[in-house]
Amino acid sequence: MVESLKQKSEVNRLRDTDHKINDTTAGAVAEASVPVSSVISSAVNPSETSLLQMYRQTMELQDMDANAVSPLALAYLGDCLYDLAVREYVIQHYPGNINRMNKQKTMLVCAHAQSEIMGYFLGNNMLTEEEQNLYRRARNQKSETHSKNSSILEYHRATGFEALIGWLYIRKEYARMIELIGIGTRHLLEIAKKGNTES
Repeated sequence: MVESLKQKSEVNRLRDTDHKINDTTAGAVAEASVPVSSVISSAVNPSETSLLQMYRQTMELQDMDANAVSPLALAYLGDCLYDLAVREYVIQHYPGNINRMNKQKTMLVCAHAQSEIMGYFLGNNMLTEEEQNLYRRARNQKSETHSKNSSILEYHRATGFEALIGWLYIRKEYARMIELIGIGTRHLLEIAKKGNTES
């Protein structure tokens, strides 16, 4: 009974945040006051662009229309891209024991964490109108499965986040993709830091 009430409360909280999506475009993250955004939003290094071009040529990958790719396929790609970024971060900031690294990685990559990131973006009007539309389209997709450690609402929101990352990648909006990953990761780390301070 108590667990059921907690679940209902969490679902209502997530729904409330989703309803706060502002139809005006926010574009830049002016009010976010997240230091990482000012660093990450700068132009992609030419050598990094060359690496991506080499990868695309080697794998014989053609340009795609991101809007023509299914939202679940975008999420499939975005999940991998976000996971890669987090793994590299964890290797650098939590070196040594693989179990320790994996624990940190799991905290940042799970559906609950990705849902939290998306709620943060939406609650602070950090997404453009086009990005919000893509998120909604992906969030509303029917999925046959969902994470056993998250609610269906969290899973759908996480799917929207992953799809957004995949969509930006296919559109070659690398700076924006990295910016959102950086802001989202920093937000999760700040939450974890506050939790450790309070306990």
